[in-house]
Amino acid sequence: MAAVTVTKRYDNVMGSRRSVGAIIAGTGSGDTWNTGLKSISSWSMDAGSANPPTAITASGGTLTITAGGSYTGASVIVWGY
Repeated sequence: MAAVTVTKRYDNVMGSRRSVGAIIAGTGSGDTWNTGLKSISSWSMDAGSANPPTAITASGGTLTITAGGSYTGASVIVWGY
């Protein structure tokens, strides 16, 4: 598993929850992003470029991203604590 490349990152606090937004790039299936959160309660993604990510799973504060190949410019927002 390769780590995604984070090109931009935005951190925010909303009430008792934190949100992290990022623009990411990766090499394909199994890419991971350790968001810095302890637990992710929900997420949203805008695909970006060719080979957009097709699935995301969360475990603790880490997202695992599935894609058909290399991708860039994917916009991701996660909420958690």
